[in-house]
Amino acid sequence: MSGPVESAQRPRSLSRLTLPFAGIGFLVLLAVLFLYWRARNPLLFLPQASNPPELVQLESKHRNGRVLQQVALSDPSLGHISFAVSLPDPLPVQKLPLVLVIGGLGTGEHTIRFIADAGDNAIVGYDWPLPSKLPKGIGVRQILALHTRAMSIPGQLSAILRWLAAQSWSDPNRVSILSFSLGAMVAPAAERISAAQGTHIGWTVLAYGGAPIDAVIRGDQRLHPAWVRPLLAFGAESIFRPMDPGEHLQHLDGHFLVLTGGEDTIVSENASARLAQLTPIPKQVIRLPGNHIGTGPEHQMVIDAVIETTRRWLLAEGAINPIPSR
Repeated sequence: MSGPVESAQRPRSLSRLTLPFAGIGFLVLLAVLFLYWRARNPLLFLPQASNPPELVQLESKHRNGRVLQQVALSDPSLGHISFAVSLPDPLPVQKLPLVLVIGGLGTGEHTIRFIADAGDNAIVGYDWPLPSKLPKGIGVRQILALHTRAMSIPGQLSAILRWLAAQSWSDPNRVSILSFSLGAMVAPAAERISAAQGTHIGWTVLAYGGAPIDAVIRGDQRLHPAWVRPLLAFGAESIFRPMDPGEHLQHLDGHFLVLTGGEDTIVSENASARLAQLTPIPKQVIRLPGNHIGTGPEHQMVIDAVIETTRRWLLAEGAINPIPSR
């Protein structure tokens, strides 16, 4: 009698195993479809301002013959948006070209401090809404909040450009973005959102960036041990795919300058070459000597070379007003 009883119990045992595996397989399929759909519709996952953000702060101070404004905007979808604006003092009669500088984390005032003799141009530095280092003991709630802030960055940059273009002293027909390192990773998404909202960026500098996100992390020699890089790369690409430069560059127009480092230890040659390949034409690609910008003992020399190369290109393109000779 034991044989029939055992055979009758087997289908029940198999069903108990089959149902959980089927459920897991269904969830995996949903996750794959979600990631595929998100890759095809990245803008749906990047918050944007439906209306011009509200001005909540505008403080000015005089420094080195210019006026430095600290500006803060607020938007329900994008949160607190902060940036610094450097203007000639006094303001000239002619409209000022806009130059938005997106560095690698930090404050906008800190970023644009390297740009001296700015002339009759408006230089704008973005205040990143992310800390330069993660605090110790960070929890899940804080991580989710940081993710929300990170995904708002392209929309914040677009809102800044929208506000700047509406100022009486600005020339909305001459708008440039200078993006460096991490800034070069988010600039294409910001430009795509800006174009959709009616702000055209005529000139873009993509300096020391790379694509796709996972290739950048795989090649970052600061990350140790080396075996952890593929794991971090997979996670970052999955989470931040909507901001990946490769998702947006093909949708942009304008003029582009791509700068890469000859001995870059943070962005690999493959990642920087891929970014240059994806960048639309007309474009100019220049390989500068030295390490990643702001890295290594000769970092100031690299910064000076980047600023001078960028300045010459913008002047040749007619994107900015010439710097008056001293």
